[in-house]
Amino acid sequence: MSCCASIRPFWNGARSKRNTGAAATAVEPGAPTRICRRLAGVRAHMEEIRMITLVAVMSVLLGLGVEPVDDWRFAREGDEAHRVAMDASELVPFDTALFAHLSDWCNGEPLNSESLEGKVVAIVFWSNADPTSVRAIVPTLKRLDMSYAEEGLITLGVHVADHWEDAQERIESGLFSTLIAHDAEGAFAKALGADGTPDSFVIDRAGNLRFADLDDRDLPGAVRVLLRETAEEALQARERRIAHAEREQAKRRASQEQRRREADELAKMPAKPDAAAYASAAWPKPNKPQDPKRLYARDVQGKPLPVPFGTSEEWLTEKVPLEGRVVVLDFWATWCGPCIRASPKLDAMQKKYPDDLRVIGVAGQRDSLQKVKAFIKQHEVSYSHVFDQQQKVYRSLGISAIPHVVVLSTDGIVRWQGNPHDPAFEQVVEWTLKADPWVIARHESE
Repeated sequence: MSCCASIRPFWNGARSKRNTGAAATAVEPGAPTRICRRLAGVRAHMEEIRMITLVAVMSVLLGLGVEPVDDWRFAREGDEAHRVAMDASELVPFDTALFAHLSDWCNGEPLNSESLEGKVVAIVFWSNADPTSVRAIVPTLKRLDMSYAEEGLITLGVHVADHWEDAQERIESGLFSTLIAHDAEGAFAKALGADGTPDSFVIDRAGNLRFADLDDRDLPGAVRVLLRETAEEALQARERRIAHAEREQAKRRASQEQRRREADELAKMPAKPDAAAYASAAWPKPNKPQDPKRLYARDVQGKPLPVPFGTSEEWLTEKVPLEGRVVVLDFWATWCGPCIRASPKLDAMQKKYPDDLRVIGVAGQRDSLQKVKAFIKQHEVSYSHVFDQQQKVYRSLGISAIPHVVVLSTDGIVRWQGNPHDPAFEQVVEWTLKADPWVIARHESE
């Protein structure tokens, strides 16, 4: 079996990669603590590399290709009416003749169709009178230019019509490394649909306007994604976006159908059996390792959870009804390799028992909400996900290593807990489903 000592995510993330494809033993709490003290100075530098590698590892483990981090993952600006116009302008060849509206070019020659060929172009509208837009140029656009110019990035700061004279001192200061131009008549902004500052637009290597009025906070991420594409791959963006829209529509239809079925089931839901029915049920044997420490958690088998589930968690997927269903809580983290390797098994179990079982991934163990959301969006599964910033259930169980799963019968009693890689785990879930009085009653009422 494999597990990660949950007290030190950086150690375990690195350790998981070294042990990918082989069984890893549990890490004693003291060891990662000592190692992490020595590595504290390099954590920030390694974080991005570690997460990129781990996402790639998960894709391989799940038998998936690495799906492009595509257009829909980046936020756009504007109200509904504005977005209709902006969305219509995306994935359309950019008219390079529009650059003729710009004057007073600084830090380079005016752009044209030849200079844009095969390049990614980040355009930001700014005003010297708007400090927020100035920051979008320095340091954001400047940093992008310094980091990625050799990879084919062109950055352009377009100053709006007003306050151009006031901007001269700033421009001549040498702070700007990006191309700067003046939209003296406002014609360039009007043509693109820019309605304020800072407004960001990005052209891909195929020459298409890929992002129109992009949220400036997402500009660096969008640029990095487009730089990884070839011109040929950029041309496939429309097909990917259409396919994504179709998948989202299918998911909405499936969700609506699921809610309808659940409403019907709730109307026909039999009453919960009495305590005697649960007491006489033939439950699976609890997980009792010879060394109790090898459970890596407080043993609550045969008892309710110390803290009820559902008091502090935020649902990251659509909330599902739990009444009359056996529940498996999976405590996991994005940095935990063994957790990731357990995901296909949990996904298969949920698909096998869609009506009687609720598998719920519980995140929040040294992970940010943003990181978890991005992770589960990139790697969709059939089971549910919640995020618990307070880690109430997790802490009440005293979990010292993950992944750790808890199997709850319909009366809220823990029937089994341990590592999902334990060979007994799947059998325990099936046994619990067959023995549970409320699950049996539901089937008998159908």
